Amino acid sequence: MLSQYHWYTLEKLIESGRASEVNLTYSTNCSTLVYHGKDVLEYWKHFKTVMIMASIDEIGERFNYIRWPGNWEKTSVNLKKINDSFVKVYKTGGWNKQSLVYVPVLSSINIHRLKEMVQEFIDLGIYQNSFNMNTLFETYFFQNLLLNPKHLCINNMPEQHWQYVD
Repeated sequence: MLSQYHWYTLEKLIESGRASEVNLTYSTNCSTLVYHGKDVLEYWKHFKTVMIMASIDEIGERFNYIRWPGNWEKTSVNLKKINDSFVKVYKTGGWNKQSLVYVPVLSSINIHRLKEMVQEFIDLGIYQNSFNMNTLFETYFFQNLLLNPKHLCINNMPEQHWQYVD
């Protein structure tokens, strides 16, 4: 979202009339939606599909620590804006046109908090139900395991730590 080439590409696709043929997929921490006054939500309306794989490793102050200098308050507002925009597209006939899924980097410092994270997404209204019964949330949620540094990899957690993982 911070690359001028990203915005240039979106603009050229829209100007050429080809945007409606293009499927966009992002992996982003959702820290920003605006670049030099341009709102990506307005651009995404022109594209065939948009999938946001939100790299959200934690919530609240833990998010701020793990994703420093991240700001959970700002990021959660952005997630809400994305979700609300996508729900609006769905309700106006864009069946499964846009998807918001969570792809946290799972490690020994957050795996025991998955329930709390999911509950926060639900409480904030930023959990997108699978409108077409595909389990997008479940499909992508567990595909991003931290491998390095080794001491944070879940495969190397002490046995007693697993008692906290449901």
